[in-house]
Amino acid sequence: MTQVRKKSPLRLSRRSFVTAAGASLLTGLRAAHAAPQLQLDGLYGEPWLQRTSGNLGDDFAAAAKAKKNFAILWEMRGCPWCKRLHLEDFARDDVAGYLRENFSMVQLNLRGTSQIVDFDGDKLSEEDLSYKRGVNSTPTFQFFRPSDASKGQELGRAGFLNPGDLLMLVHFIREKGYEKGSFEEWARSHKNPA
Repeated sequence: MTQVRKKSPLRLSRRSFVTAAGASLLTGLRAAHAAPQLQLDGLYGEPWLQRTSGNLGDDFAAAAKAKKNFAILWEMRGCPWCKRLHLEDFARDDVAGYLRENFSMVQLNLRGTSQIVDFDGDKLSEEDLSYKRGVNSTPTFQFFRPSDASKGQELGRAGFLNPGDLLMLVHFIREKGYEKGSFEEWARSHKNPA
């Protein structure tokens, strides 16, 4: 008597199964770390970056209400360092997660034409606001003291930093390390969170 072997509809070798499982896992990781989307204004977008309300005082008030630090991120179309910021720094879960949870960061365009009301009531284009504030390179982070931001008092600014240094800096700002001394002193006494 001949034995008829039923053919399974899908037969995978161990190697094929492992390859398929690995590809599926990588697809999931790629979805979790999706590349930032290039927006119509030529800037890269992140889901947690805020669009301005058009009034920096209102943007600050919203950050204060959410108990977050307020910051402005200046970028420009075609800026290679801005692209690196998104593809390297913001692609890391620890960096993006910390910023999302602790900062209300408004993204502005260094050469933008949108009208913005500054903290002092002046209504200017983004480009004119960048001149007024002395921002002339991208990316530039402007950080504000929680108590003084509504008056436009800047705590400090930074350009492109590697992910570990950026994470140290935002921890310093969130933990008000500036009240105890310089960033360098604070960094020496704290373990790098990266």
